[in-house]
Amino acid sequence: MKGYYFVGTYLPDLDPDLKPDIEFEEVIELFQDNLTPADLKNVNRLRLLIDIENLKLFWQEKSLDPRGAFDHAEIEEALLARGRFPAWVDDFLDEFNTTEERLKHFPKLWSLYFQYEIPKSSGFLRDYLEFERGLKLTAAGFRAKKMGRDLSVELQYEDPFDTLVQQILAQKDAKSYVPPSQFEDLTPIFEEYGDEPSELNKALIRYRFRKIEELLGLQTLTLDSLIGYMAELFLIEHMQGDKEAGEKIINTIVSKKDSNE
Repeated sequence: MKGYYFVGTYLPDLDPDLKPDIEFEEVIELFQDNLTPADLKNVNRLRLLIDIENLKLFWQEKSLDPRGAFDHAEIEEALLARGRFPAWVDDFLDEFNTTEERLKHFPKLWSLYFQYEIPKSSGFLRDYLEFERGLKLTAAGFRAKKMGRDLSVELQYEDPFDTLVQQILAQKDAKSYVPPSQFEDLTPIFEEYGDEPSELNKALIRYRFRKIEELLGLQTLTLDSLIGYMAELFLIEHMQGDKEAGEKIINTIVSKKDSNE
């Protein structure tokens, strides 16, 4: 694996509780200018997580995450001409023709992402994608149980013989939700923040950040460490964005209150 001394030393340290000294877009530009085409494919494989979520936002007619590889016009073009996204995305689009159907069956698109992209990955990226898949399924099981939804319906696009899926489905009739064994450390997080979606989201972001640090270990100046850095920066910006949005709402409420007094 190629070492990236210059790129690695250029990147400032990250702290999940502090605003980063670099933006996601700057990191992507740095990678595009310095990484080999083969290594950029791995970067884009992780970045595809954003683009898949942006497809959902596009169909919901909401603002897209600007950190994705495709803007609104490019997504619109890709949906018409095809071939811009991986073949499994085009297969999904062919199977479900209307926006309503695509939104209804969107969990299948996530399932396809992990099904096709994990085998193409290696090293940290493969470990992290496997972790993300497990976390998404575990969180989906928790939400379904809390909202009284049928777990078998929520996980209908997953392999029923997969050990993780089986552990979640086994709790269909259980009184309370217990995360699968490899995610048992989520139990206190679900118990403390289960009724507060915003706080739960923040706690899960910190949980992801710690997992990335654990997966990387002492590794530095390698492609794995750069991909891990990108993943951490995305999580921090996401959390900071939620914080800033919340502060704007509070400031708006306060200013309205002051103007009425």
